[in-house]
Amino acid sequence: GEQTIKLPVSKIAYIGSYVEVPAMLNVWDKVVGVSDYAFKDDIVKATLKGEDLKRVKRMSTDHTAALNVELLKKLSPDLVVTFVGNPKAVEHAKKFGISFLSFQETTIAEAMQAMQAQATVLEIDASKKFAKMQETLDFIKERLKGVKKKKGVELFHKANKISGHQAISSDILEKGGIDNFGLKYVKFGRADISVEKIVKENPEVIFIWWVSPLTPEDVLNNPKFSTIKAIKN
Repeated sequence: GEQTIKLPVSKIAYIGSYVEVPAMLNVWDKVVGVSDYAFKDDIVKATLKGEDLKRVKRMSTDHTAALNVELLKKLSPDLVVTFVGNPKAVEHAKKFGISFLSFQETTIAEAMQAMQAQATVLEIDASKKFAKMQETLDFIKERLKGVKKKKGVELFHKANKISGHQAISSDILEKGGIDNFGLKYVKFGRADISVEKIVKENPEVIFIWWVSPLTPEDVLNNPKFSTIKAIKN
């Protein structure tokens, strides 16, 4: 719903999404809390350093869990940026006077709009960076013209959890020239399908989500996947 965000925003927390944005906008000095998965992110590791690294509070990553209202009250951010995994948790936290920018992006374009909203609230002109993003996307699109799409899939928390319609991961695959067979099976976001269906689809390429507990070895050494093109090649 609509809400009023008081400016300037001097303290901000990132929960479950957009943890690279403070690096992009150079605002680590304003960040009071961030999801714990951020500390595995190469961009975060390269930019969150020194006193800021010591000061920023690690917070839970789980999109669907209840938000830690007590911790948020203690950190007292002017704004919390989050992914809408549990709308009820966000609404509950709002009752304590906590302001949110909550997103549920399903495409790269929507993610860029969400980042633009964050830049606007932080009163930062990031237009050159957004122009560079679009230039990169246009370059990829041009390079892939006439290139035959490869059948592929992305694996998430486990070897049979894939993305389908209305998932940013699927949009990334599509923009990268991948024919994502997950669109056949998953109507919204990510879901489990049978391993047999993955084997039957016989993908040429398999991607692993960057924060997945799965390793390449887990997939390569999975006996059920031994006949798949992506494994054999």
